[in-house]
Amino acid sequence: MVLNILKISITTKEQYIIKKLLSEQIEKSVGISPPQESYIKNIESGMPLEEARQEFAIHNFKYWDYMTNIKKDPLFCLFIKI
Repeated sequence: MVLNILKISITTKEQYIIKKLLSEQIEKSVGISPPQESYIKNIESGMPLEEARQEFAIHNFKYWDYMTNIKKDPLFCLFIKI
């Protein structure tokens, strides 16, 4: 079933606001994500900050890829779409 898509124009400022709200909602629904948890554990175990950031970036990319392409979580997908 295909629904008609409503096309709207939004300003850059409005887009920023929507993405911020979606980000906050994702954070509320997920809590601490697995990549964030891993980042915290890496720092607590003494990993250098730059190395922890690099690992976080890799794990976070994989997490978002999973949430958008495999799980197809609507909040993640909408965030990417905007």
